Amino acid sequence: MRRRKLEHHPNGYLYAHIHGRRVNLGKNERFAYAKLREMERELAIGRIKSSIRVDANGKRDIHLDELAHLHLEWVRQNRSPATYDTRKRHIKQFREFVGSRRVSEITKDDIERFYQMARAKHGKSANRGNHALREIKTLLTWGVNEEKCELAFRRWPAVIERPPETKRFSNEEMGKLLQKAPEDLRDMILFNALTGLRPRELRELTFQQVHIDGTSCPHISIEQHKTASSAKTFMPRSVALCPNAVEIVQRQMQLHPKSKFVFVNPDGRPYKRNVFRQRLSRWCARAGIPERPPYALRHFFGTTQASGGTNLAIIAQLMGHSQIQTTTRYIAPPKRPMSFWNALRPGGARISRFIAARTP
Repeated sequence: MRRRKLEHHPNGYLYAHIHGRRVNLGKNERFAYAKLREMERELAIGRIKSSIRVDANGKRDIHLDELAHLHLEWVRQNRSPATYDTRKRHIKQFREFVGSRRVSEITKDDIERFYQMARAKHGKSANRGNHALREIKTLLTWGVNEEKCELAFRRWPAVIERPPETKRFSNEEMGKLLQKAPEDLRDMILFNALTGLRPRELRELTFQQVHIDGTSCPHISIEQHKTASSAKTFMPRSVALCPNAVEIVQRQMQLHPKSKFVFVNPDGRPYKRNVFRQRLSRWCARAGIPERPPYALRHFFGTTQASGGTNLAIIAQLMGHSQIQTTTRYIAPPKRPMSFWNALRPGGARISRFIAARTP
């Protein structure tokens, strides 16, 4: 009976390769070995089977439905719930489009026709359909890398990729919105504009992540952020807090001391994605300004930091970008900040000292 070895992954889980499939065996090494030996005994007597085929030329093949199931299980364990839901939706559309078949039967023409279908149905921008194509490419590439299948084509369809439109609040729009919005939403908007957090990071921010007592540099610590897993070297992200941001946290702590979340909606529950977006859009309309998504607050932070002279590399670190090219896309041409905003936002020199103090 073949003895397989355990693979120690940086995420803390132990894996083993069985029939070209990477099986998650948990984090306890003792139980992982026991489970692996049991699976090897079942393999020896033929209880565990797979639809992976190997033809006379040594090429692997698998049914698309099984590949989708294996890949989505991997995504569930190694990626965020939002990524899982999005990929599941696009894979379902692809399976319905090409029908029930094996991966070896999928041609470049099938991929091209699926891409054109996605472009026709997914929005009106120049980049419509690109996300759907990337998700399917990720699925099939994962199958090749995991030695479950091989593709019948080499080149993927040509993709039209244009820089997405960056939506941001202007200084005048921000002033009108802050004057019109109710106090609880105003605190949330202002805090986002002062820290540049991603909308999800803002909604799920807890008091445990905020360090304001017993430290000379009040800051937010985010252990797991969007680009943490894709960076070459994992590094938690820290964001400096100016005095106004600290006041907002203290005020929210007094308003709802029993909640672990910094910001909650009027009924005392944590904000959900659509609730915060809809409430922000509603108050934009009441303030007489164009409706903006929550991400516009993050873009506003990057713009004001750049116009204030903060180094681009520091802005990238504060915003959690693994590539500085991403930061440059968010930065508008330098403009003179409004006087009230210039007094609120954390200056570049102060942030530089914060970064230097936390750099080993």
